[in-house]
Amino acid sequence: TPVIERGAGSYLFDTSGTAYLDGVSSLWVNVHGHRHRLLDQALIEQTGKIAHSTMLGLTNVPAVNLAKQLVEIAPVDALTLGVAEGDTVRVTSRRGSVLIGVRISDRQAPGQVFIPMHYREAAANLLTNPALDPYAKIAEFKVSAVRIEAVAAHHPLAV
Repeated sequence: TPVIERGAGSYLFDTSGTAYLDGVSSLWVNVHGHRHRLLDQALIEQTGKIAHSTMLGLTNVPAVNLAKQLVEIAPVDALTLGVAEGDTVRVTSRRGSVLIGVRISDRQAPGQVFIPMHYREAAANLLTNPALDPYAKIAEFKVSAVRIEAVAAHHPLAV
């Protein structure tokens, strides 16, 4: 059994230096990578309030606020739209429209976006199908065609 010693980016490293693509850490770590400055700071602040909880179907105020605020887009798409990190965009699907802050990320392929959907309040849930899997009663895979339009620079809630 590998003994994990540290994490960097999307990888865990064991004591012998072998890298493993991290598919087991928190959802935020898997999206943004280990040692993300803003996530590390949020963790420090959060442990001052409550520690040692995985939430398991629950959430907390900072997580809900963050989930509402961010859409990840590829750098080439940001350039095409004329938006920068923290700007506000309108993301529209046939089911709705939200104003949301931009996070520019190499994790997204050109023409694709990512918006967190793990909480009822998350913006993605306003844009996608609310259907449940008929057997497991879990949320249907969240995929939706969207249009993105630049709205304003420096979204006040974006991190």
